[in-house]
Amino acid sequence: MNERSTSVESARNAKTTLNAIVAAFLTALASWMTVADFSHHGDLLFQSSISIWIAALFVSVLFLAGIVIAALPKRLVIGVNLLLLSRCALGFPLNIWLGNTVGSRVATVAFLLLSLGYLAVSLGRMKSLASRPWMQPKHSIISTVAWLLIGFLSIPVLITGYAYGAQSLLGRYTSLSPKGVNLLETVFEKDGQRVHLVGMMHIGDGNYYSDLIKRINAVPPSGGKRLVLTEGVADRNQIIPEDFANGTTYERWAKQLGLETQKDLSSPTPDGEPTPDASPRITWQNADIDVSDLQERHRKLLVEMLKLASSADFAQMFSADAANISGEQFEDLLMNGLIISRNDTLMKRFAEAGDGYEEIYIPWGAAHLPDIEKRLLALGYQKAGETIRPVMSFWK
Repeated sequence: MNERSTSVESARNAKTTLNAIVAAFLTALASWMTVADFSHHGDLLFQSSISIWIAALFVSVLFLAGIVIAALPKRLVIGVNLLLLSRCALGFPLNIWLGNTVGSRVATVAFLLLSLGYLAVSLGRMKSLASRPWMQPKHSIISTVAWLLIGFLSIPVLITGYAYGAQSLLGRYTSLSPKGVNLLETVFEKDGQRVHLVGMMHIGDGNYYSDLIKRINAVPPSGGKRLVLTEGVADRNQIIPEDFANGTTYERWAKQLGLETQKDLSSPTPDGEPTPDASPRITWQNADIDVSDLQERHRKLLVEMLKLASSADFAQMFSADAANISGEQFEDLLMNGLIISRNDTLMKRFAEAGDGYEEIYIPWGAAHLPDIEKRLLALGYQKAGETIRPVMSFWK
């Protein structure tokens, strides 16, 4: 009897010890993730910490072990998997409303709190843990079904989380719908002048570009003059890779996705006939920066990334080894080098050339437009209307 009691007690101790060890590892990884998330000063879309992926590896092994070992509570194992999946997807679905950084941090803190609670229970040698069987068919069946469901859902959750993450970064000029990707055009007015901010993408549905070409080359409704400030980085020193500079890279990506590259907006209307009397009233002016005028750190990093992009197809580009480029460096390049500095040049051209035009069109990449909108509002322009147009369909 004493030997049996000793054996039972030994088994109980082993179960609580196992849970305590697992809980300690989870808490350590969750703490690492929390420190990494809160110490990152930019958007967590660009975070390069490996803490999440090490935690994901550990939790994946834990889930597989939890299918067999009933002593590991399935609710706990399923819970940490769901929270970690949410964090890996930038806090989805919270990032839809809270943004990438806040949504991710909420998921990480929830993961930490669950781990701490599990650790407290384990160290307290709670009887419910000690009394659990080592193996149980019902436990294994439920855990297997949960493992299959979470595995099946993980890919669409990650894709959707990052899609909304990108939308959060790009701002309201890009939006997702069940049908596809939409772009926004916003009209602003001041002293009789109308400014159109038109969201653009380098690749998309050809109908989007054809429709814009038709509208932008038509006679201005006011009968006055129209100025079009175009986007397009110049390269006087020819430092951009040739395939990227001549559009070959975009054409290859568009072909792989079944889409088209952005057309020349100043070309005639889609039917091949220019709009009568429109051309004399429309002025086209490039308002972009020359790549050589970027700050040195931005210029070097941009050329390095364009070389990578021009040498790989659309899928390989995201799997290529870019370990020498940190998330912080990429975010700095994107936000300060490719958006803010180019917007500075655009608004300088706007101030220099905008007088005397009843209409000004700014068809620029959607990521540029939230900042440009703020600048227009600061100049006293008021919103006069918005139009949402589809640029990419998920079902074609």
